[in-house]
Amino acid sequence: MPPNHDSLVKHILRANYQSAVYKQTLTQFQVLPSPVGNGWKMDDNALAIDWMD
Repeated sequence: MPPNHDSLVKHILRANYQSAVYKQTLTQFQVLPSPVGNGWKMDDNALAIDWMD
C-alpha cells in the first residue's frame, strides 16, 4: 500500500511531538504533552505508533 494523506498527517504529528521534546532537552523540569493523540496510541499499556486511521 503506497503512503497516503492520512499516514503523512500521522508522521507530521510524530515529528512535531519529537521536536517539542528535543526543544526542552536542556530544561531541568520538562512539561511535555501526552504522546497519545500525537501520532501514537496506547496498546495494552504500551505506546504504539498510530500509522493510519
